[in-house]
Amino acid sequence: MLVFILKMTVILVILAGAVYFILFSSLFSINVIYVEGTREFVNKEDVRLMSENNALGHNIFKFDEAQLSEKLSNNLLGARSYLVKKELPHTIRIVVNERIPIAVLYKENDASYFVDEDGYVLGYADDNTEGLPKIQYDKEIKAGLFIDKNLVPVYLELTRLLKEEDVKVTSMSFSAKHVNLYLENEVEVLVGNEKNKQEALKTVAALLKEAVIEHKEIRRIDMRYDKVIVLFK
Repeated sequence: MLVFILKMTVILVILAGAVYFILFSSLFSINVIYVEGTREFVNKEDVRLMSENNALGHNIFKFDEAQLSEKLSNNLLGARSYLVKKELPHTIRIVVNERIPIAVLYKENDASYFVDEDGYVLGYADDNTEGLPKIQYDKEIKAGLFIDKNLVPVYLELTRLLKEEDVKVTSMSFSAKHVNLYLENEVEVLVGNEKNKQEALKTVAALLKEAVIEHKEIRRIDMRYDKVIVLFK
C-alpha cells in the first residue's frame, strides 16, 4: 500500500511539473504572429499591430483566440471575419477573410465607393471601375460606414432576378417609393417598391422582346402604378 501511495505521489508530482512547465514556460509564450489574406481593404500592419498588442508574451495554451478574433472584427471592419489559429509551440496565425465589393455606390456629383453585400462601404472606387453595377444612393456615403441595411438585400434580389430574366442593367437607384433600373440599351425602368419584383421583371423582359420584334425602341417602362406605362423613343 505504501509503495502504491509513493508511486501515485511521484506521478502527481510529475504531472504537476508538466502542467506548470506547459503553462509558465517561456517556450510556449507567443512570440511569432503571421497574418495572411489581406489584399485591398484591410491593412496587414494594422492587423499585426493589434494582434501583437493582445497576444505577444501570452501563454499559447491559455490564450483566447476567439477573443482576439472578435476584437479584430469589431475594430478592423474591412474583413468579414478573422480566423485565429494556434500553432505550437509559440505561433499565432491570423487568416483574414476580406469583404468583397459587389457594387459601386455613388451620389450625384460626388465620389463613388465600393460596397459589399452587408452594406459596408469599403472605400473609394475608381471612376473607370468596370464589371460592377452602380447604385445611386441619396444619403451619406463614407468609407467605414454601413448604409441602409435594406438596400443591399433588395439589390441582391434584383440582381438575381435580372440574371434569371436575362435583363442587362448598367445602374440602379433607390428611393422611398420605387426603384429605378437603367438598362444597357438606355431604357429606364421604374418599379414600385410594393410590386412583386419577379413579375415586374418578367413583364419588362417580355416588353423588350416585343419591341425588338416590332422594331421599336423603348425609352421608359413605368411600373409604379396598376397599369404599365411604356414610352417609346
